[in-house]
Amino acid sequence: LAPTDFSECSLAGFDYAVQLAREFKAELRLIHVINPHLYPFGDKYAALDPVQLMDKAAHVAENQMRSMAAGAKARYSVRAIQGAPAIQIRNAANEDVDLIVISTHGRTGLGHILIGSVAEHVVRYAHCPILVIPARRNPVNSTSTLKNEDA
Repeated sequence: LAPTDFSECSLAGFDYAVQLAREFKAELRLIHVINPHLYPFGDKYAALDPVQLMDKAAHVAENQMRSMAAGAKARYSVRAIQGAPAIQIRNAANEDVDLIVISTHGRTGLGHILIGSVAEHVVRYAHCPILVIPARRNPVNSTSTLKNEDA
């Protein structure tokens, strides 16, 4: 199971999931969780139909996941789900998933406290093994850091 929010960070997790699916001839399951709390509703947006907006978001997400997986050369399925991301990822994994491959944005400090971590919640509560892929760059191995030190 490879959750994606289509960020550069989640693409790092996707790449690992594709490699594992190929290696073990497994089905790659891509999911995207649509968090309805992030969509604007209320008087200002009264002309928007919430159900239609969520359906459109799901359709667009499924098409985007199909595009991502088209070159994977592995069996795959896509699914868009509505709800809280960490809970929905955990629930999707409780079905019959052998492994979750999830990336982390690598937030620390105040950002981590205020926003929290979907990956951390999944690690704590999922009922199957999890491979967490850190997406932040390691400054020690970064070529830009080496160039600055050489200057």
